Amino acid sequence: VLELESNDGIPAEGIVLEAKVDRGRGVVANVLIRDGSLQPGDFVVAGATWGRVKAMTDDRGKVIKVAGPATPIELLGLAALPSAGDRLFKVTDAKKAQEVAGVSAQQNKVQTVTAPRGLDQFQQFLQSGEQEELQLVVKADVQGSIEALKKSLEDLSTEKVRVKIIHNGVGGITENDVMLAGASNGIIIGFNVRPQGKASLVAKKSAVEIRSYSVIYEALGDVKLAMAGLLAPDLVDKDVGAAEVRET
Repeated sequence: VLELESNDGIPAEGIVLEAKVDRGRGVVANVLIRDGSLQPGDFVVAGATWGRVKAMTDDRGKVIKVAGPATPIELLGLAALPSAGDRLFKVTDAKKAQEVAGVSAQQNKVQTVTAPRGLDQFQQFLQSGEQEELQLVVKADVQGSIEALKKSLEDLSTEKVRVKIIHNGVGGITENDVMLAGASNGIIIGFNVRPQGKASLVAKKSAVEIRSYSVIYEALGDVKLAMAGLLAPDLVDKDVGAAEVRET
């Protein structure tokens, strides 16, 4: 009825629907091609990341050689996780891909200041009667969970306190996440993910609070209680050892 048209003879353009890190395959992005055609070996830019297409599969898991307009695909080859909603473009070469991704990354760069505190300290500031801003670093196992958490947490903002997501991403909580939270007076919320490497040690030294959840409503409930000055004592995980998998 709308006489919609597309051209499969031009460089591909699409949109990222979801992204995750697969231990065996690396970054996996679900992409809907909107115009043009995409093939393995093509260089692409998706938001602030780029890569060379290693492989593509359709919605039934079948490997495909060409993805045309209106084709949903699972794409392998990006260097880092894109965000849901990022636009994907085919570019001519690796140099061009790096330039375009670099510009996007610079635009998304976060400016941060001051010192960290936890939800319990946040309660004390709130009870003093001052207007506060609760800054959060949010990490989750998949991009869809990130989007749900971001929207729900930001909707908790009131006239007295504003909830601000200063950084979000898919994957485990890293040292960089801890340093960002520490520098921005923030708290880390992890959903179905845990600290990686030395992140827990760095968080302890920097007095950055990491709260892990497996149910979104539990995370929202704790933030609500902190904003109301009613936060209950938190259960603390204590590491007693570590193991490294050498072979599988």
